[in-house]
Amino acid sequence: MKTTSEYNELIYKCHQAAREAGWWFNSRQGELPTKICLIHSELSEAVTGILEGDIMDDKLPDRKMEEVEMADAFIRICDYMGYREFDTDEDALRPFPEFYMLARLACISVIHCQVSSAMESLRKSLPLLERHHLTKSLVLIDLYCETEDLDLFGAIEDKMAFNETRLDHKKENREKEGGKKF
Repeated sequence: MKTTSEYNELIYKCHQAAREAGWWFNSRQGELPTKICLIHSELSEAVTGILEGDIMDDKLPDRKMEEVEMADAFIRICDYMGYREFDTDEDALRPFPEFYMLARLACISVIHCQVSSAMESLRKSLPLLERHHLTKSLVLIDLYCETEDLDLFGAIEDKMAFNETRLDHKKENREKEGGKKF
């Protein structure tokens, strides 16, 4: 694992490269969620590389797709942190045991990757692939809840009924200044 100063150097280096390449030209604060979604997309592509049989990357054919996409995610995170003028958070450098609780977390991560792949398909104007990833997400959530003995469809009914009573879910409140937009 790198040191704080080594991570901070990479943050600076990646952000400078992105700025020089024009990735932050005319950027607005509202674009930040899109930048984070692109990080999700890189992670999803790493999973795709694994699921398709540890395939090699199409741009760096001497390296596995998983390796290159993890590098892309790391670069995008560093770039984003540089834009936000974030340095490394010391507390986050400590080992954390949650990383090793893989069974349930891994299942949810696969679902997350499907949603991220849908975002990447939207970005690339591939609606059929977008639909495929979203449908797969539905099926995987259903299977996960069934395996974990969770009452998914009962919870959906309860949540939808609850949402009908929420003031922040009323159209007139959403349209107000400061109202919940998404």
